[in-house]
Amino acid sequence: MPQVQWDKLAFHQVEIDEEIYYFSYPITAAVFENSLTFDNCKIEFGKKGKIENEYRYKLKPGADKYEAWYDSNDLLVIYRTTVDGFSFLSEDFGYGVSHCVNLMNFLADSFSDSPVYINDRFEFSVELPESYEAEYLNDDAGIILKKDMIVEVEDEDELGRYTAEIVLLPFENLKGYKGLNDFVSTEYGGYNLEYVAYNDVAGFYVDEGAGMEAVKHFYTMRSNDDFIFEAYLKLPSEYYDVHRDEFEKMVKSLDLF
Repeated sequence: MPQVQWDKLAFHQVEIDEEIYYFSYPITAAVFENSLTFDNCKIEFGKKGKIENEYRYKLKPGADKYEAWYDSNDLLVIYRTTVDGFSFLSEDFGYGVSHCVNLMNFLADSFSDSPVYINDRFEFSVELPESYEAEYLNDDAGIILKKDMIVEVEDEDELGRYTAEIVLLPFENLKGYKGLNDFVSTEYGGYNLEYVAYNDVAGFYVDEGAGMEAVKHFYTMRSNDDFIFEAYLKLPSEYYDVHRDEFEKMVKSLDLF
């Protein structure tokens, strides 16, 4: 995955041969049915087609999915990235598209059958729940997901609103806990703890919510590691059951590598 250029991202869903795929894009981009615009870049996306033109073609060395066309003045006028037959294409014969290359590479690298966040700094990945807006924290410190919900309330003429928030944030074991058991027993000794094991990742759920707000944590760590991985779901208590399964599904997908 390339270095993140944009802190706030969203995910766009596309259907290819009755299969659903996703790619992430800067949240301030304007997204249409088969194109998006951002920062003076217009990018078309869809199934890869043949490009016929009189410009010189040059393949980026060592990366078959990147294609570039230059005019006689060595101006990059067409650029395309392709993943599994799905392409992102930008062309500008007046000013060129060099300024769009980083974004297009990012779009292609994010293309997947599920929204995925990959963190190279802490060496983990996780599948993200759909329809959440994503904010990447500085220095690859983690990710914040938010979903604004509109619901019916007792008064039929009004609608209520709330926000579901999911955060995944590794943090340093500054207190020197000897392991995960030591951490949760010390920090959450009076709370309801649930131990779970998903593939190679094992950890504890902690229910910390009280009153009007529900907070559910998940903690895990590698053996002999200086960092503890925390994921938590926070939202009004009455809507906890609506989002619990998608939070636990995300936790199950956590991969420490």
